[in-house]
Amino acid sequence: MISKPSFRRANLSGLLVLVAFLAVRPAEAVKPHPLNPLWDCSNLLAHTKPLDLKLLESARTKEDASFPEIARNWTKVRKELWEHFAFVDASIDARRLINVEDWEDALRDMPESPWFKYGREPIANFYAVVFLVRRDAGGLDVDGTLLQFLHRWAMRGLPFHGFEGRRLVQRFRSGEITNEQLKALLKRAYDGNEEVAGVRHNDLIGTFRYDPIDEIEHRGSSFDANKNRYFTAEELTALRKNKYLRVDESSIKPRPEGGFTGVVRYYPVKDVEKVVEAEIAEKVKRMEKAFAYGIPNEELIATIVELEKNLISIHPFLDGNGRSIRAFTDLIYYRHGLPTPLSPNESDLIMSSSEAVEYIRKEMIKSINAWIDSAKKGLEK
Repeated sequence: MISKPSFRRANLSGLLVLVAFLAVRPAEAVKPHPLNPLWDCSNLLAHTKPLDLKLLESARTKEDASFPEIARNWTKVRKELWEHFAFVDASIDARRLINVEDWEDALRDMPESPWFKYGREPIANFYAVVFLVRRDAGGLDVDGTLLQFLHRWAMRGLPFHGFEGRRLVQRFRSGEITNEQLKALLKRAYDGNEEVAGVRHNDLIGTFRYDPIDEIEHRGSSFDANKNRYFTAEELTALRKNKYLRVDESSIKPRPEGGFTGVVRYYPVKDVEKVVEAEIAEKVKRMEKAFAYGIPNEELIATIVELEKNLISIHPFLDGNGRSIRAFTDLIYYRHGLPTPLSPNESDLIMSSSEAVEYIRKEMIKSINAWIDSAKKGLEK
């Protein structure tokens, strides 16, 4: 068990060496594997110290396990696999960096290679993020700088569709381009992932929203038959209670089919950096208090869940908020002696705190058991 979360400043030179290693290795290993087509290192388990399979199997976690029990079992697994910690199937963590809709599309459209939904380079960088998190990100403090650092890796090689779209629409509204040109450019940006707005996407990674054009609106998480967004009553109620979101009540209109159309606005650009730092600092204090005795509990988990939900609500980045923030909270779970949840929770904005905590508990249990299965599979080779 980790006695206290290690919120310390890194030896940056050592961290840069680690990052350089991670940047190269994932792209080299492309051997197919049912779970992990990019980095199949589980065979390394067979060439190092013998594993205590009985101990590992004793850590298999039941569905009703409490957080202290989850932490105890995770300690067994992590201790036994420590030498191989970075090499146990990275897809266990990397799956959380792919949103649910994209993953379902990939399973349908490219079932033999869903991991390459975004291409080889982005997935290789997802694996780099996983390895950074598993190796404690060099001990960087839990703050906005760490969040930006993880975003640089999570979004490296990926398109910034929102950035492109807002600037193209602005050019159309100003009369600079015609409607036909707008459609053609949007197609190039969204379907071809081209950089048509005049800015390299890699120049945007790790950068909080700062331009007034990037005031972002949300129009609902549900879609009708024509792919138009709308709010369910449940979602709208939850968003009205969210301190970081602003519901434009004058825009809310009921739909004949049920639900509502309208606009919800994210936090103003001018205050993004300030509010991110304040939110993280406040939650770090609460986590330290909840973890005072070194035992994970529901209060600790609820605080981490609230931090993730609030950061998503602030929407600090132009694109890639979900995966970057999940990597950020994954690191926090690891530092408190807990496994990461297995699957992303994309309903956290409308879940109650107790519902979200229960979701995390179940996903942590699945994660421990996935680690055990991955290690055993490595020994069978």
